[in-house]
Amino acid sequence: MTTNGSPRTVLCVDAPEALELTETAIAEHPQTTTVGVTSVADARSVLSERRVDCVVTGNELADGSWYDVVETLRAEAPDTPCVLFSEVVPDEIADGSIGGLLVEFHSRLLSDAYDRLAVATTELARLGDVDDDAPSYDDFSESGRPDAV
Repeated sequence: MTTNGSPRTVLCVDAPEALELTETAIAEHPQTTTVGVTSVADARSVLSERRVDCVVTGNELADGSWYDVVETLRAEAPDTPCVLFSEVVPDEIADGSIGGLLVEFHSRLLSDAYDRLAVATTELARLGDVDDDAPSYDDFSESGRPDAV
C-alpha cells in the first residue's frame, strides 16, 4: 500500500501510438508517476516485479488484449484498480466479460477523454493509500476497541 503523500504508480499498457498521450495526461497530476509498456508480456513483467496503484490498459495490444492484462493483474494484485481506456464501447468487446474485472471504462472518443482518464486514475490510485495516523490492526484489543495508550 502507498502511504499518504508518497507518489502513486500507474501502469499504462497501450499501443505505442497511444501510450505517450496516456502517460503524459496521467503524469501531469501531482504525486502520480507512470510506467509505460506496449505489450501484455511487459505488463506481466512489471506486475510480477513491483507494486502499482492502478492499471490503465488499451483494448488491443500486439501480443494480446486488455483481458490478458487484467487476468495477470487479478492474479498478482487482485485489489488493484484497473481502467479499460478504449475507443470501442463495452458492448462491442468480444474477448471476455468486463463484469467484475474492471473498476471503470473510459472512452477515447470523448473530446476530453485524456483529462477524464487522468482525474479518474489519480482518484483510483488513492484507494490504496494508508493513513499513517489511523489505528492499525495491532492497535485493537480482543474486544475490538483500541487499546489504551
